[in-house]
Amino acid sequence: MDPELKSEAISETSLLWEGRLGLASSEIFSNYVDSIGFDVVLAPYDVEVSRAHVKMLNATQIVDSETCQKILDAFDVISHEISSGEFHACLVPTDEDIHTAIERRLTELTGDAGRALHTGRSRNDLAQMSGRLYTRDALDRIRTRVEHAVGTLCALAEKNIETVFPGKTHLQHAQPILLSHWLMSHASRLMNDRERIMQAYDRVNVCVLGSGALAGSTLPLDIDFVSKELGCSKISDNSIFAVSTRDYITEVLFVCAQIVSNLSCLGEDIVWMTSTECGYATLSDNFSSGSSMMPQKKNPDIAELVRGKAGLSIGSLTGALAATKSQIFGYNHDLQVDKEALFSSIKDCELSIVAMDAMMETTTFNSAVCENSLVNQPLALATDIAEEMVKNGTPFRIAYKAVAVCIKRALDAELSAEEIIQYMRDDDLIGQASIHVFGDKGTLPLDSILRSIERRTTKGGTATKRVLEQIEAVSKIVSS
Repeated sequence: MDPELKSEAISETSLLWEGRLGLASSEIFSNYVDSIGFDVVLAPYDVEVSRAHVKMLNATQIVDSETCQKILDAFDVISHEISSGEFHACLVPTDEDIHTAIERRLTELTGDAGRALHTGRSRNDLAQMSGRLYTRDALDRIRTRVEHAVGTLCALAEKNIETVFPGKTHLQHAQPILLSHWLMSHASRLMNDRERIMQAYDRVNVCVLGSGALAGSTLPLDIDFVSKELGCSKISDNSIFAVSTRDYITEVLFVCAQIVSNLSCLGEDIVWMTSTECGYATLSDNFSSGSSMMPQKKNPDIAELVRGKAGLSIGSLTGALAATKSQIFGYNHDLQVDKEALFSSIKDCELSIVAMDAMMETTTFNSAVCENSLVNQPLALATDIAEEMVKNGTPFRIAYKAVAVCIKRALDAELSAEEIIQYMRDDDLIGQASIHVFGDKGTLPLDSILRSIERRTTKGGTATKRVLEQIEAVSKIVSS
C-alpha cells in the first residue's frame, strides 16, 4: 500500500467509514445520529464480546498471537477504566457510539495492533451481540428480584393465614376468602412473569457474531468457539436475521411491561385497601408520604407510582413494535431507537419490583377490620345457600333463582343484615339451606364465614389447606 494512503487510512481521528466520504459529518448530523449518550451502558458487554472475538482470531490464526495478546492486555486497562468511571469521563466528540469509543481507546493503547480488532466482524453483529449480553444480564437480575418479591408475598400469606377477607368482583362483596388467598393470587401473577423471563432468556442468549454486516464472512471464523466463550445456548441460523431482528428486544419489553402491569394491579389493590373507607391494610411510614398542606394525610406513593410506570412500560413496548414493524431486510438505522426503549423499560421494571417488594414487606393487615366487613355482609354467602340446595337435589339454576328472589324481596323491604338472615331462614324454598349455611343464631357468626371458606377445597381454592399447599409449592420453587 502507498505509504501516504496507509497513513490516511489509519488516521486515529478518522471515522469508521473514512475513505468513502470526503467530508466530515456535520454537527447537526452527529447530534441526531450518535447514540453514545445512551448506549454507553453497553461498554462492559462490548469488551466481553471483543475479548471472545480476539481469542477466536488467535485460535484460528487469522491474527497473530502477539497482536491478540496486546489487544487483550489493553482490554484489561479499558475494563478498569469503565468500572472506575474514567472511561466515560474521557469520551470525545468523534465517539459516535460506545463501540467506536472503545475501538478508539484500544487503538490509543496499542497502535496498529488495535486496528486488527475489527477483523471478521461488523458493528452490526457487534452491537447486537453486546445488546444480547446486556439483556441477558438484565433478565437474570429481574428474575432474581421477582423471586424475592414472590417470597415476600408467600411470607405475608403464611403470616396472615388465619385472616378472613371480603373477596370482591366489580369492587362489590362477592364471597369470603382468606387474605392469604388474595396475596397468593399476586404471587401467581409474578410466577407467570418468572416463567416468561426464563423463556425470553433462551431466545436472547443466541450468538450472532460472524454474521458481519448481513452476509457472514469469507474468513475462517470459528463461531462455535465464540458462542461457547460467551456462554450462548445456540448460534443464529441466518445472518440477515441475526443483525436485523429486534424480536428479542420487543419480547423483553413485553415481559417488562407485563411485570409492571401486574405490579400495578397489586398497587391498585393496596391503594384501595389502605383507603379511609376500607382500612384493610396500613402502610409503613417508611413507604408513605404526607401532604404539604393536610397534616393528617398518609399517601401510598409507591403503589400509585407503579401504575404510572406501567403506562410508560406499555409505551416503550408499543413504540418499539411500531419502529420495527415495517423494516426492509438487513440493518436500518431506525433500529437504533430500540435501545432507548429497552434501557428505560428495564430500569423502570427493576425499580418497580424493588419498591413494591419493600413496601409489601412492611405492610400490615388489619384482621379485625377485614372480619367485621364480612360479618355485616350475609349476602356474601348467597352462593353457599344455592350450592347447599344443589347438594339436596335441586338443579343449580332453580336454586340460584330461589335465592335471588328471596334476596330481592329482603332488599326491597330494606331489612337490616340480621333481618335478612332471619328472612332467608324463614323462606319456604331456601330456609333449610340457609339454616345450614348461617347457623341458628340471629347474626352471621365468624364460624359460618370460616366454614364457607374451608369448604372451598377445589384445587387452587381458598380453603386453608389449599392456600398452604400453594405457599409451600411456590416458596420451594423461588428458594431453590
